[in-house]
Amino acid sequence: MNKQIIPYLAIVIGVLSVSTTAVLVKLADDVPSAVIANYRLLFASLILLPYVWFKKREEFKKLAARDWLFTILAGVSLALHFIVWFESFQYTSVASSVVIVTLQPIFAFIGTYFFFQERFSAGTVISMLIAIFGSIIIAWGDFQLANEALYGDSLAFIGAIFITFYFLLGARGANENICDELYLYCLWHWRDFDYHI
Repeated sequence: MNKQIIPYLAIVIGVLSVSTTAVLVKLADDVPSAVIANYRLLFASLILLPYVWFKKREEFKKLAARDWLFTILAGVSLALHFIVWFESFQYTSVASSVVIVTLQPIFAFIGTYFFFQERFSAGTVISMLIAIFGSIIIAWGDFQLANEALYGDSLAFIGAIFITFYFLLGARGANENICDELYLYCLWHWRDFDYHI
């Protein structure tokens, strides 16, 4: 296979995988949200296990306590994100839930501004305001329909906050000193551990 095609193929597969998640979870409405969330990345971590074991095993010894702490916190945040987001599908529409949970970049902008002193262009700020305005319209429409839908929107909103913590911990904390494969494996391992607790 042409090596230039591989990145584009990976993007297509990634987009299809992410974009179908909400619909598939909605179809599995009889299954508890925590169970669905647990299996979401369980198989991926099992697939990654042989590679980590044979190629990256020695790097476990290089991990400091700080690396473990950030990885565990990121795993907990990811677990809580999936649980509350998947639960939101029981109360609100897929469209509303997805639009609200994808407000995550806004929270990430705010987090990086206060914690990492990053600055943004005027266009970025305008885009954030438009996204917030759109979410308010959706939430107001659901409020007019039923309190149950608004509760689902609230769960999706909380899910957006948890996924923001996950990204901030991963981008600026946990994986600075860890290779990507090892970080993902540790993250998914702790995420599964959280579900079982």
